[in-house]
Amino acid sequence: MKDAYVKEHIVEKYQQEYDEWESQRRAFEEGEAKQERLQNEAYEKVYTEKRDILVARLEGKMELLSGEIERILTESSIPLRKHISCKVRCSANAVLIDVQLPPVGLFPSEELVSLKNGATKTKPKTQKRMREEYACYMFSLVAYFAVKVFDVSPAIEQIAISAHAVRENKAGEEVDEYIYSGRFLRDSLCSAIVEGTDPEDLCLSVDNQCNMTKTKIFKAIQPIGVF
Repeated sequence: MKDAYVKEHIVEKYQQEYDEWESQRRAFEEGEAKQERLQNEAYEKVYTEKRDILVARLEGKMELLSGEIERILTESSIPLRKHISCKVRCSANAVLIDVQLPPVGLFPSEELVSLKNGATKTKPKTQKRMREEYACYMFSLVAYFAVKVFDVSPAIEQIAISAHAVRENKAGEEVDEYIYSGRFLRDSLCSAIVEGTDPEDLCLSVDNQCNMTKTKIFKAIQPIGVF
């Protein structure tokens, strides 16, 4: 009886098992094909975006470069980067950059000094030292941004960078004021880099608005344009 039952149903059972295996195989292959297609589409999208950006940079398609410039500037490895914001506007062969500087209160107010006995201790920085370091930071940041932006596209001929910061006025109120604005030309900037010009000297040698005293106190100014 048992052998007869097996012989009677073995073909049917085999076909059921085969059909189930075949169904699983097709489902697996369809899933793999779908995954491969999605990955290829993702790769193609990334490739197309990068290609379009490269073409825009080479051909100077300024309408496509604003986002790329903002990305480059915000991803730069610079101190207090998270406290810096940039707005970029492009037109013709020029770029206008508006930079929000970090508040002066975020900068270190103490420094480590060496004593005669070889020990070290922490002491507060003088106001003069704080102003000098803030000025150095600001000028270095502006010069760095100018260089980075000119690297984006050979079609960029001039850049205007305006920097502003939130400060306390005489009444103790917080006000957002521009403290530097300068227009950089590609050829003169390249020459300054070759000559190793100091960032402050570079920023003050171009067409600029900057009312800074000898003790590095910045007074509010009106930003210049480039277009």
